[in-house]
Amino acid sequence: MKNLIFCGCGEQTLRELERKLFAFAAGRGMELKTVLQRREGAYALHLRLGRSVALFSPEIPLGQADFLYAEVPQLLLQNLSYLKNDGLACLKHGCEGTDGGKDRTLFWRTEGDRELRIREAERCIAFLKRRVRRVYIAEELTPYDAVLLELGVRPSKQVDRALLR
Repeated sequence: MKNLIFCGCGEQTLRELERKLFAFAAGRGMELKTVLQRREGAYALHLRLGRSVALFSPEIPLGQADFLYAEVPQLLLQNLSYLKNDGLACLKHGCEGTDGGKDRTLFWRTEGDRELRIREAERCIAFLKRRVRRVYIAEELTPYDAVLLELGVRPSKQVDRALLR
């Protein structure tokens, strides 16, 4: 069973991804269980894909996600606590903020009794690479193609694997 989380993609994009993955799972005799959440204005889709997923809650517990995808580094960092130690963090490169330019807003959150403060997207990515063993960054990576990469299935278009570290 694979535990997958997608964050910050927009509700419509996540619903479309959900439909595609239901078709993908049905075609391979697998089950899919999902829940869409909204926290602090951003959407997150939790998916469990595999056999016997009916035995589990659709929400993935902290530290149990095999795969975490985000379109902006700040949301990836915000949801990083869900990722397993050997999980794959996948980020759509470009790092554009909501203003359409480079995201220069201060991102912060509290981790225990420490505060994590990161100013720019580039620094978010550098921090992410220090904290996560498997990071994949690509320019034109759709959420669906990202899942196919994690499952070992060839994506619908050419994806640059050289960015995988």
